[in-house]
Amino acid sequence: MIQLDAAVKRSEVTILRGLPRVGRSWFLDDWKDRRTDAIRCHQIEDVRLEPGVFVLDHVDDCEIDKIIRIVRAAEEAKSRTRLVVAPNDLVAAERLRTTLPGIVETVEIVPVRLEELVAAVGQDQMASGPDHVAMFAAIPATAPTADPNLHWLRGGFPGSLLAEDDQKSLLWRRRMLDGLLARNYTEWGIERAFPLAELFGWLSNQNSAELDENSCGFAKRQELKSAVYVLERLGLIRRLRAYPVSSNTSMDRKQKLFVRDTGLLHASLGIETLTILRASQAIGGSFESYATEALILATEGQGDAYFYREKGDNGEDEIDLILRFPSQGGRLVAIELKVGPDRKAKRGFYNGCEALDIEDRFVVHSGETADFSEPVHRLDLRSAVARIAKLSRSS
Repeated sequence: MIQLDAAVKRSEVTILRGLPRVGRSWFLDDWKDRRTDAIRCHQIEDVRLEPGVFVLDHVDDCEIDKIIRIVRAAEEAKSRTRLVVAPNDLVAAERLRTTLPGIVETVEIVPVRLEELVAAVGQDQMASGPDHVAMFAAIPATAPTADPNLHWLRGGFPGSLLAEDDQKSLLWRRRMLDGLLARNYTEWGIERAFPLAELFGWLSNQNSAELDENSCGFAKRQELKSAVYVLERLGLIRRLRAYPVSSNTSMDRKQKLFVRDTGLLHASLGIETLTILRASQAIGGSFESYATEALILATEGQGDAYFYREKGDNGEDEIDLILRFPSQGGRLVAIELKVGPDRKAKRGFYNGCEALDIEDRFVVHSGETADFSEPVHRLDLRSAVARIAKLSRSS
């Protein structure tokens, strides 16, 4: 909610985007009730050219022209009218963003985060301002969701997270993916006959690896690029660029790809239970995806994310995640991600840190406790998220 407040203060139009069933409408209602200047409009004609924040939910592409006319009229009248718009699909969101450059800001509503779930079940209050806590206020501490590992398994969509059992949770996620990937994306260069669901499954098997755009056997390079772009804009996947970004060598390097919500990743891979996850060869990439997303979100938009991989004297020098904070003079934080509380960073991690002169470094493991006894701290994910959140607030 802090990000939405800041965006509304800075911009005439704020787009609220998010995947289906992520709780966007609930979020909007709760946010509006916390403000004295926000008005929920059931139709676009309810917007008035006067100071205030007017909220429009479930906006279709056919209504975007009306919104554009209102925005331009408000500019001419210098009325200090602010709009918060929640489009129904990607086409509507992109039209609004590209037609009104410079005055539109986008805020993403993401699935429930680990720290929000922990706060909701009453264990502690981590980070700042959890957005979904009220939605889960009724969860008893004995509920299955009190186990943070279920959040890793099921992901953060409320319908999946609160399902009665793992089987129903998996079915919910599969249905959600089926509907989303069956939509019409021809406007983005994806033909109706293109197997987008099959491609998402292929990308899920590439999760946490560097993406080779020429290696997909059933999609041409341009088809793959278009599909990845759409999946990224939807919020299904995230790509990390190689660091340092200023070098031509790094710009030519492949990007790492992650499925952002591990519940959707596991649905695509057919992983139903924690037992299956722990025995799966995909567990390493799954935890890397889970932790990477959590740590990036913990920056609250204050940090940029990268990875590092270069040939060293004794093999590859590699840093799983680099967070860069521009407002703190380009401060860098190097993070190594490991499944299992006892696994330590390899020599290549330290070589990478030395090559980039990064002193702020730590390991994040999949266990439940932090170890501060060594010079390079070994943190559980909750502790790591709290550290990054605190660092971000100092920006």
